[in-house]
Amino acid sequence: MSVFNLPLEPKQQRLVDLLDQGITPIVRISKDTEFIDLEEGSMAKVVEYKKDYEDDSEYVLELTLDFSEFEEYNKNFQKFVFHSDKGLVKYSDSPIYPKSKRTTIFVGYGSDQYFELLDSSHKNELFDRYQKDVNKGSQTYVNWLEEELKKAKKRCC
Repeated sequence: MSVFNLPLEPKQQRLVDLLDQGITPIVRISKDTEFIDLEEGSMAKVVEYKKDYEDDSEYVLELTLDFSEFEEYNKNFQKFVFHSDKGLVKYSDSPIYPKSKRTTIFVGYGSDQYFELLDSSHKNELFDRYQKDVNKGSQTYVNWLEEELKKAKKRCC
């Protein structure tokens, strides 16, 4: 069977279907790889896709990820891996960090293990509350969640 005749894998097809319906699905990076600028655990919205062919043989999806809504959250997963004149810095402090808060990844047949498609049937209620409650950059998402958990424990127990 030619690679051109291979169907999309179920996760890839679900992603394409959601985008075709005007839904911008959220993905979580589930595996570190040099092909994705975001670290494992980071989240982003998939805002666009293109079907493409790599080297005229392998079928791939070109996915545009917008991580602007998750920028502060994603900083919790960044490692010091970029060399600069200041020494090792995190991705967000590196000169290659995109001002647009967007990056592109290419997903080939069998390579969708690098991201997890999150349930897009509901809003990110907790993350939306975090964005409303916290001044930009004053508290990380993880710290905010821990505080909310402590408040909930006090109310119930």
